[in-house]
Amino acid sequence: MTDPVARSLAVARNKQLWDQLVPMHLESELYDVAGFKAGANALGELELAELGLVKGKRLCHLLCHFGLDTLSFARLGAEVTGYDISDKALEAARDLAKDCGLEGTFIQGDIAEAGEKLSGPFDIVYMSWGVLGWISDLDRLVANIASWLAPGGVYYIIDCHPLVNALNEEWQPDKPCIAFAYNYEQRGDETMAYTFEGYAGSTESFAERTAYDWAHGLGRLVTAVAKAGLRVDFLHEHDKLAWQQLDCMLDDGEGYWYMPPGAPRLPVSFSLRAVKA
Repeated sequence: MTDPVARSLAVARNKQLWDQLVPMHLESELYDVAGFKAGANALGELELAELGLVKGKRLCHLLCHFGLDTLSFARLGAEVTGYDISDKALEAARDLAKDCGLEGTFIQGDIAEAGEKLSGPFDIVYMSWGVLGWISDLDRLVANIASWLAPGGVYYIIDCHPLVNALNEEWQPDKPCIAFAYNYEQRGDETMAYTFEGYAGSTESFAERTAYDWAHGLGRLVTAVAKAGLRVDFLHEHDKLAWQQLDCMLDDGEGYWYMPPGAPRLPVSFSLRAVKA
């Protein structure tokens, strides 16, 4: 989005929404804060395997919410910095770090302002699950990430596949095909305003439920990475996702969801790893 006034309004609404989500998410079984305090790690096996060892690394987690993943990396020995739009989420992250005896730096700001508030150097810049749609200027963000990385540093992102975000969520298993209902990516100043229903509890009681989303295709992401001078190690497309995006998706019992037997074999998530030469 290039219109600064419209973008400012969208970001302010998104911040209001995420501030409201914090108390609900702290109590949610999905996040399982009690389990984390008891010693559990919030990171999935897929991202851990692809990212590799983090012990002794300087790691920046963008759009970190209240820091469960961030502090999971700290628990694995990384020196962590979390960045998020919600100051209420970061207050919770600092409290959680204190309760668990973990170290972490947490910085508040809009993702578009991250270039003014973060400088690095970082060995790893990490983004995961449900983040790509909150970024209005992908080229700017990835250029910033490249500037923060130390030589040999890694940018890693894992998220829902843009293809899945374009699907009609009312598809049922007995229908012969999946319907496409939304744009694969936006053009120019396009953004999507929608009612945020919640994924870890209902948002019906919220004063503001409107969210603003920017759709980015994989080609746009890979191109942004290339323009920033990073070398792509891999772009993987996966058949499992960290949440139930469609009603027909099945739980694999290990923290991921997949399309049911008989459904078209489609990628439902992706991961990209790129390195600074």
